Amino acid sequence: MKIYFLGGSFDPPHLGHLGIAEYCIPHCDKFLFIPAKQSPHKENIPFASNNDRIAMLDIMSKSNPKIEIDTFEIESNSTNYTLHTVEHLEEKYPQSELTMVIGLDQLKRIKEWYKINSLLKRVKVICFNRDGIEKNNLDKVEIIPDFKIVVSSTEIRKLLAQNNTKVHKYLDNKVYNFIKRKQLYL
Repeated sequence: MKIYFLGGSFDPPHLGHLGIAEYCIPHCDKFLFIPAKQSPHKENIPFASNNDRIAMLDIMSKSNPKIEIDTFEIESNSTNYTLHTVEHLEEKYPQSELTMVIGLDQLKRIKEWYKINSLLKRVKVICFNRDGIEKNNLDKVEIIPDFKIVVSSTEIRKLLAQNNTKVHKYLDNKVYNFIKRKQLYL
């Protein structure tokens, strides 16, 4: 079984995340969103609760049966590194081929990751590059150039706080309605 996975805070999940999943789905049997409780590389905790972020991911991905949400990182009681998540996936899906999906921002810091050499022996890596072609120093990383959905959760939170209508082009309508109903990011 070929499994692709994308981790992140998904605070909120947006059409860029969905676009990445939709690009990958023809190449895999299952695509996993893996929301983090808190990234070990970031100081800030997510603005939305774990349950709200899971609910938004579920709303956004419900229409595709190949997309699932794995809550391993959110349910973990300790600092969780990507290697721990990969170990979890290897146990949950034995004999599967794992492909980690990352963005250019993560690729630039990947050599700083916890036990990166061990991680790269266990997974393939695909990097979505929003800024044109970037030099790739790692043989095991495939670059997907010119990914056209340029958006960040940080920018979306700012637009939501300003009640700016531009936010609609970045969010699934049902996710937007959930955010408004729950009064998130205000």
